[in-house]
Amino acid sequence: MPDAISVFGLLLPVVRVSVIAGLLLASWLALRFSRLTGEAAKQLEAAIFRVTLVGVIAARVGYVLLYWQAYQSDLPSIFFIWQPGFSPWVGVLVATVFAYWRYAKKAKYLPAMLFGFTIAALLPLAGFTATKLRLPNTTNLQVGDTVPEVTMRTLTGEQVNLSALRGKTIILNFWTTWCPPCRREMPMFDRISQAYQSQNVVMIGLNVAEKPEKVFKAVKKLGVSYPIWLEGANTNSSQNIYQKFGGVGFPTTIMIDKNGVLRQRQLGELNQATITSWIAETR
Repeated sequence: MPDAISVFGLLLPVVRVSVIAGLLLASWLALRFSRLTGEAAKQLEAAIFRVTLVGVIAARVGYVLLYWQAYQSDLPSIFFIWQPGFSPWVGVLVATVFAYWRYAKKAKYLPAMLFGFTIAALLPLAGFTATKLRLPNTTNLQVGDTVPEVTMRTLTGEQVNLSALRGKTIILNFWTTWCPPCRREMPMFDRISQAYQSQNVVMIGLNVAEKPEKVFKAVKKLGVSYPIWLEGANTNSSQNIYQKFGGVGFPTTIMIDKNGVLRQRQLGELNQATITSWIAETR
């Protein structure tokens, strides 16, 4: 199953959607479990919202503090909550402490919340498991697979092969000029390229199915210097490669380790902290 679903061009990450659905389900289950009605039910619903909000904020703050150095170069991205960057265990711990501190004297609140959140946690677990399943009759790569050879061209027309970079960690970003999140990410990718080029990390932007003149103009306007690859041979088109790597929408970014194994994949916009965490995991 893909990591995200594209709805009218909007990428909806499966795990994140399942988390939101789980939180909504938790509220409904808690209310049913408590058997409260009227104003008491409304107060419990408000309490669940507060606990959820505290947990989400704590999860974000925990992640930001963990990767503070990466966020320093782009402080506004701290508030871009549509991007990845949450520490689930920090969120759960802080939300639990807050719930106990704030509502310990409410006899029916804590048991109801515990029941609701525990049962609803199965939804995100199911969503995560679903993204790891390999559908029958599919040849798309999954995390853990060895990547095939990729042959493309540079902006100057030279042929390039992915296998020539074996022994290095590769961050490969699939993008198009008409995709606003793609263009928004590229200055960040340029910073990543400059920061890690001495550490055997290579950043590559692979444009999907656009004319070289259009790509060259966009790259010049954005002012990025990391390698940009274009359409290669007809039998190895950028569109086919993009789909092979599990792309269902733009942008899509993957990480390939020094042994040529696909280690990470993110469908949708990401931030520097996420890339930093990916690279740290390969050390």
